[in-house]
Amino acid sequence: MQRFVDTLFVSRKVSAVPPLPWAWRMGILSLLGAVAIALGIIGYFDYFANATRYTLQLFLWGLVGVFALVGFGLVVAELLRARHSYKLQSEELSRANTWLKQLLATAVDGIHVMDMEGRLIGCSPSFAAMLGYEMAQMHAMRITDWEVKLTPQEIKQMFSTLSTTPIQTESIFRRANGKLIDVSIKATLLEEGGERYIFASSWDVTQRKANELALRVEKERAQNYLDIVETMVLVIHPDMTIGLINRKGSEILGYSPQEAVGQNFIDLFIPARMRDELREVAHGLLAYDGVRAFENPIVNKNGQERLIAWRNTPLLNEAGFVVGILSAGEDITRRIEEERMLTLHARQAQMGEMISMIAHQWRQPLAIINAITSQMRLKAMMQEQVPSALITQLVKIEEQSTHLSQTINDYRDFFRPDKPKEHFNVASLVQHALALIDHALKNSSIRIEVDALANVMLYTFRNELLQVFIALLKNALDAFEEYETYDGEIKITIATQGNDCVIIVVDNAGGISKEVLPHLFMPYFTTKNKNIGTGLGLYMSRIIVQEHCGGTITVESQAPYTAFRLTLPYEE
Repeated sequence: MQRFVDTLFVSRKVSAVPPLPWAWRMGILSLLGAVAIALGIIGYFDYFANATRYTLQLFLWGLVGVFALVGFGLVVAELLRARHSYKLQSEELSRANTWLKQLLATAVDGIHVMDMEGRLIGCSPSFAAMLGYEMAQMHAMRITDWEVKLTPQEIKQMFSTLSTTPIQTESIFRRANGKLIDVSIKATLLEEGGERYIFASSWDVTQRKANELALRVEKERAQNYLDIVETMVLVIHPDMTIGLINRKGSEILGYSPQEAVGQNFIDLFIPARMRDELREVAHGLLAYDGVRAFENPIVNKNGQERLIAWRNTPLLNEAGFVVGILSAGEDITRRIEEERMLTLHARQAQMGEMISMIAHQWRQPLAIINAITSQMRLKAMMQEQVPSALITQLVKIEEQSTHLSQTINDYRDFFRPDKPKEHFNVASLVQHALALIDHALKNSSIRIEVDALANVMLYTFRNELLQVFIALLKNALDAFEEYETYDGEIKITIATQGNDCVIIVVDNAGGISKEVLPHLFMPYFTTKNKNIGTGLGLYMSRIIVQEHCGGTITVESQAPYTAFRLTLPYEE
């Protein structure tokens, strides 16, 4: 570990102190220089006294000595400077070493250094404690002594891919007592003096893993509880994204939890016409001052609208701040449909009773009118000079009174609440529907064409299916009036396809836009004036055909034509 101290904490290299033999040589050189200086002094004075050659040589030796002493002084000065620098850096190195030891001693992370063979060079006490060893026991240990998850080959491969950029991974270590712990590791490659080392830091995350597992188990348990509930449950974040959804919610919305979580609830599931209103409601809930119970439609994955009754409550964190909305929603579409059907049936029953009363009141006067007309016609026929036109008019009066009586009977039967299944001919039922609105068709100059390609008998609710035909015909009549069509035509085709009877009703009243088509069978959806349409005719037709009669009803439109296609199972 000591060599890493220089790398991490020391900024300058320590200069080398001159070795002892060199100091001896410098001492001898200094002594010789002193002798040469002495000789030079002697030669100097002797030269002026005797002026001999010998004294000149002594003088030169003295000069040499002076230069030697100057050089010696310079060497001594440099030596003193180097020694002082060495002392300062030694103190700095000592402090750095002390700091490193203190850092390692107080480090919470398990710091350890290994060579490229996985041998442990040094470690912090926390690493030894994490593995359950004493520091003295850590010497000469290898990574394979504690690593469990990776094989020696995998360790070698990992070492070869390390770089100076740290990587983080997770593994499993074996403690001294054999217990396994989960660890998180951050490792990097160090290079020093041409050698490569692995510097790593480890954390014991066993408790965190246990907490995550417990949290995951608890979340799964809570999810299971929510999935049992037959109510849609959502957690919506402040940004309106879905944080949680249960099984029932997935069924209603048509999206799996993986598809729904993270999606913006309002943008994806709320009809465009109500998004602004729902945002205001949601913001009110987040402000802890909103409507907690309300009803609104949602659009599922198939584009169908479902009516949901919501109960909402804000979600608070530990500090008491609102962090989301917990919403429980019940799909009340079927219940509302059933209530509307019951209401409609009740009204039909009341209407049937009223028509029965009217029929009872009208039957006798109509019978009297018919009887008087018949007597007048018979008397006229017995006379010789009676205009034939009079007899013809009397016959028409009889026919109209009979037709009026039959029409009252037909409407009375139509509104009967106890409608059993019946065997009936489809073409006859179509003609019956046309007869019930014959007056309106003639007033609008609508041409009717019935093309019965097959003689089909059905066994189903006759009067309810009659109601469907009347609704389709009345819709066509309303469209003719809206577009002021003067050459209106309705064509009804009856055919078979496999074991199904197919009835197609086509009109040329202008067609239906592509934007309207997906909503045509939704409750209370209408493009007509509120005084004209309620938005229930086609909706009730779909309920009757699909849920009561076991068939299907679809619509296609391409201006100016609109075609409704009914497919109903029939018996041979």
